[in-house]
Amino acid sequence: QRSPQLPSLPAIAIKALELARKENVNISEIAELISSDPALSSKILRTVNSPFYGLPKQVSTISHALVILGLQAVKTLALGFSLLNNFKSSIGDNFDYMLFWKRSIYSAVAGRVLAKKLALVQQEEAFLCGLMADIGLLAMHRVLGAAYDRQLELAEGDQEKLIQYCKQEFGFDHAVVSGMLADVWQLPPLLVEPIRQHHQPTTTD
Repeated sequence: QRSPQLPSLPAIAIKALELARKENVNISEIAELISSDPALSSKILRTVNSPFYGLPKQVSTISHALVILGLQAVKTLALGFSLLNNFKSSIGDNFDYMLFWKRSIYSAVAGRVLAKKLALVQQEEAFLCGLMADIGLLAMHRVLGAAYDRQLELAEGDQEKLIQYCKQEFGFDHAVVSGMLADVWQLPPLLVEPIRQHHQPTTTD
């Protein structure tokens, strides 16, 4: 947490977290927040216009997305993307960011699909858990550098091997770090525990 290599939360993420903790959020308030960040707005609009949501026609504004998808869905997307947006590649960084983002999005979509199949109310929360689950992997790369990258190379894309190697080398794995970050960012326990235990879903503390 003290490492200068780990970025602090961007201002928009802090505001999104504050809004996420409110029970009654004004629609115009969240629309204004998201629209103030062109990159975040673009990501959300691309997501809601993707085949996954199957909307009959294109959505061109955040206000329209709020009406079509509902406040909770857009609020969750805004929070997830604003949190992840602060982890970017730097010059000379060999980390495969594209693969990381793809895995995160696939996990998020899979979480939402499963929640829908199971008729769970918390479908957007499932999306956010999937999106954030591997954030610890990125954090370990940024903070531990070459020592962690060696474990990534040894694992050759096998997450179970990666966890095993990291526990042997460091005494913890990326799921633990993901949960720690979720705690630090004051995400609700409903999100923190699934993120922390996503490789051991049947374990309870």
